[in-house]
Amino acid sequence: LNYEDFWSHSLQVAEMSCLIASLNPEKTSLMPTEVYMIGLLHDVGKLLLDQYFPNEFSLSREYAKKHDCDDAAAECRLLGIEHGKMGAYLMEYWALSSNMVETIRYHHRVESCPEEYRADAELLRFCNALCHVYEAGELSEDSLKHPVFQMDSMSLEALENILETVNARALSFLA
Repeated sequence: LNYEDFWSHSLQVAEMSCLIASLNPEKTSLMPTEVYMIGLLHDVGKLLLDQYFPNEFSLSREYAKKHDCDDAAAECRLLGIEHGKMGAYLMEYWALSSNMVETIRYHHRVESCPEEYRADAELLRFCNALCHVYEAGELSEDSLKHPVFQMDSMSLEALENILETVNARALSFLA
């Protein structure tokens, strides 16, 4: 796991989650600080997998690339647990709110999420996906379209500028 990339991505998702939640305040039950925290901590389960199961985690990442599937699917296939669920266990141990725990647990399996947490899990899934598309250099107008969370007031150029600024801040913070 490249920790610089990991934390840069996590900071991007935190910032993007706050931005989209602020544009759609009626769609989330999370407080602004919770929105930031779920973005920052959404992949913390990857840190646990990398720390305690480094060989298996490495194999799952290779599997994801080889079979063109997401990390969570590869982790489930090879480890029997995915990073969202692993991270949720840690969040429970830390006694974070059930809304934060369940949002992180289901951010790759929104369709399985209990209804009361589904909108927040979908917010996190969408922001995570946007940041992955940006990181791959494939951000487009279509990336901004979502059936629940609207970004009508946001241009592609403005979004790219925000993500570039967040990335630069993350890299300077990590240096």
